[in-house]
Amino acid sequence: MQLGRVPALLLWLVAFTCMGFGQVPDYEYGKPEELKGVKKIYVFTDRELELHDNIVKNILKKLPHLIVTEQPEQADVILVFAARSTSLFAGLSGESTVQNDTIYSSSSANYTTVTEGHGNVIRLVSQNPIRFRLLMEFRDTRSLWWLERRTSTNFARAFVKAYEAANNLGKK
Repeated sequence: MQLGRVPALLLWLVAFTCMGFGQVPDYEYGKPEELKGVKKIYVFTDRELELHDNIVKNILKKLPHLIVTEQPEQADVILVFAARSTSLFAGLSGESTVQNDTIYSSSSANYTTVTEGHGNVIRLVSQNPIRFRLLMEFRDTRSLWWLERRTSTNFARAFVKAYEAANNLGKK
C-alpha cells in the first residue's frame, strides 16, 4: 500500500461509509481525549490483512475489553493505517584480490529498506449532515528492520497510549 494513498484511502472509506446519503462529509479537528468511552473500533488497512491483524493484536493485548467490529458503521471510532516500503541505495562494498601479479576487484551495491507508516483515528459525529472528526494522526519511519518495531505496531501502541490517557487507564 502506498503512503501517498492514505488521504485517498481515508476519503474512500468516508465515501464508502456515506454512500446512499448523497452528501459530502465535513471534517472537524478533534483531540485524542475524545477517545473517552470508546468501546468499539474498526481497523481499516485496505487489502493489507497482515497490517490489520498486527494492529488488532497489539491493541487487544493491552485493551482486551475493546470490540473490533467488522463494519465501520458499527464502530465508535475508525483507525485507518497504511505503510509503504522503499529500497534506498546505501553505498558500495567491494573486495580486491591479487593473483599472479593481477589485481581482481568486485563491488556490489548495498540497499536499505525504509518503511513509512501513516495512520488516523476518526469518529463519525453525525449522519445528517455527515461530519467526521479527526481525533489522532500518526506518522512513523522504520529504517533498521532488525532493531526497530514495525510502524503498524507503533501505531497500535500510540492508539493504546492515547486511549489509556483519555480513559484514565494509565499506569499509576
